[in-house]
Amino acid sequence: MDCHYCGAPATTKDHIVPISYNYSNRPKNHRSRGGQTVDCCHECNSLLGAKALFSIEERAHEIAECLERRYKKELKAPVWSEEDLAELGPALRKQIKAKQFLRIEILERVRNAVSVAQGLLEKALPLWSLS
Repeated sequence: MDCHYCGAPATTKDHIVPISYNYSNRPKNHRSRGGQTVDCCHECNSLLGAKALFSIEERAHEIAECLERRYKKELKAPVWSEEDLAELGPALRKQIKAKQFLRIEILERVRNAVSVAQGLLEKALPLWSLS
């Protein structure tokens, strides 16, 4: 399963209406955790927490903004050409290629979240299908 918002592998569920809002009047001994949920990665679920966002589109928009803030440095990293990389030593070249791969992955996650927020995608595309 893949994250509904960003397309990364899903490891948890996100409650569209956070439990803290949806069930504030429930009895203390009530164990039901019902409500609409979607598959979600740990990072997106943690970024959303119990924020008062009550639609998938609002939550996806928040994810996109949070990912851009969290990975601001990685997203601003320069793009290296193969010629530039060839001039570097093997250790530095490997490190820069890893950073470029991370940058591309983050960009795809943000694009997926924006597409879900705008209603262009019902659900994010899996990251592994974008290669």
